[in-house]
Amino acid sequence: MGSLVNKKNLSLIAAAVVIVFLHYVGFLKFIENTVLLVVRPVERVAQQAGSQLSLIYDQTTDRRDLYNINKALEQYNQDLLVENVSLKALAEENNSLRQQLNFYSRNNLKKALGYIINRGEEFETERIITIDKGASDGIKAGQAVLVSDGIMIGKIFAVNDKVSFARLITDKQSQIAVTISGKDDIKGLLQGELGLTAKMDLILQQADIAENDLIITSGLEEAIPKGLLIGKVQELKRDANDLFQTAIVEPAINLNNISIVSVILY
Repeated sequence: MGSLVNKKNLSLIAAAVVIVFLHYVGFLKFIENTVLLVVRPVERVAQQAGSQLSLIYDQTTDRRDLYNINKALEQYNQDLLVENVSLKALAEENNSLRQQLNFYSRNNLKKALGYIINRGEEFETERIITIDKGASDGIKAGQAVLVSDGIMIGKIFAVNDKVSFARLITDKQSQIAVTISGKDDIKGLLQGELGLTAKMDLILQQADIAENDLIITSGLEEAIPKGLLIGKVQELKRDANDLFQTAIVEPAINLNNISIVSVILY
């Protein structure tokens, strides 16, 4: 058995030696060239196929990575937008609070600062606001509600221990005694309308009043000091046959973008 294996090994070695010898003397050159001519096209096709597969894989991977990067950037942009909106709202609140504190300091007035926690749900109108301060904080019916640098936006009409309720100046049931800045002889009653404005009634027909005149509190109400800015005259309505004329008044501030208010403890 062992001699048979040795003979096979010797035969293989001898065949290999012969093939190598024939290669070096050039006898196998024709056969080798023929084989190469057959194999090379197949090799070239295989290489091209491999390159195409590699390219497809790379493109697929790149598209997937690009999609993931875009999604991450979109989320990052959304987060930045939310953060910027929050920072802007905080900056506006801080600015409003600073202006209110400066106003009270200049005029030596007492105050109760608070947040608007509701807009009219209990009264079915957005022109009534609920403030998170009440009787325990010194708030009473008839007091003025302010924002910014002493701008009056409404008046307290109901109070309980922890919260209070105010009618904005545009509420139809709101009534405030007012005058024209620099024209103290012109007095009237400011009432809300069904819209974004209020109207100043009971102005004598011959009164010298014009558009853009500033409307301020007259001081005729016990709990509201004189000189609080309310708005400006937007339009005048006159009828020659009437004893009085009416001024349409635009509020001095957007009443929909308010969060921090103060009440004068007058």
